[in-house]
Amino acid sequence: MMRSIRAAAWRLRYSELAPIRGLLRMTYGGKTAICPVCESALRRFLPIPAKYSRAARQHGFPYTTDDFETINAGAYSCPVCGASDRERLIAIYLQNLAASESMPADSPRVIDFAPSAPLSRFIKRAFPRAAYAKADRFQPGVDLRVDLCSMPEIATETVDIWICSHVLEHVDDDLAAVHELGRILKVDGRGLLLVPLLLTNPVLAPSGQVRTVADRWRYFGQGDHVRLYTKPMFLALLGDAGLEVQQWTASVEIDGTPERFGVQSRAVLYVVRKPRRAPS
Repeated sequence: MMRSIRAAAWRLRYSELAPIRGLLRMTYGGKTAICPVCESALRRFLPIPAKYSRAARQHGFPYTTDDFETINAGAYSCPVCGASDRERLIAIYLQNLAASESMPADSPRVIDFAPSAPLSRFIKRAFPRAAYAKADRFQPGVDLRVDLCSMPEIATETVDIWICSHVLEHVDDDLAAVHELGRILKVDGRGLLLVPLLLTNPVLAPSGQVRTVADRWRYFGQGDHVRLYTKPMFLALLGDAGLEVQQWTASVEIDGTPERFGVQSRAVLYVVRKPRRAPS
């Protein structure tokens, strides 16, 4: 019975129908946890579907979710809205930003790359006056059809906030993509970045020999990934693009217990800024 309920909740997690989310709130309601994305009080969050770890093992991927920085496999998704743990981390940061005096502009321009439905709904609530746009190369229903490596559709230094979560590992030229993300960001703007970050030494993929979906599963942990980042590799990439980086760590920045929001204490959101120009 509970397995059937979990399966139904997973299928409905991105539903736009408020009555369905109300039903899920009644099913999973409690006082143990709270989702900052949909503000549901919950008994618990749902674990990541076993099919992902099963596929990784079948293809010989040598790591588990415990080897990565920001993934809470045991409390991965909200049963009401479907928000993942990384989306909940982003939502908490944005809540704090919206309440702070450093909030950019009265009507900030916010661009959400590869948007998810739960976080998109949250951003519209948290920033009701924002010029909010969803952007993607392939996803239907977005406002901007863009290639992250070249975005002439977006003018230089016109974006106050952008969100780019778990996108760069899919992009062939990640340095070009990060340069473009830096280019469109205002000097006082903020970019919110996340990628799967391995915290141990990687098994290096043989150069030029990762060609198939099975190869990508084996070396990168997913069939549509084109690389596997370590933390030093990721920070070097951002530095090469000339961006300043703040590591917004859950254990330090979140009041109370991060686990209450289904976020691990070691989770880190990478907040990038464009360096201020020296006075001429």
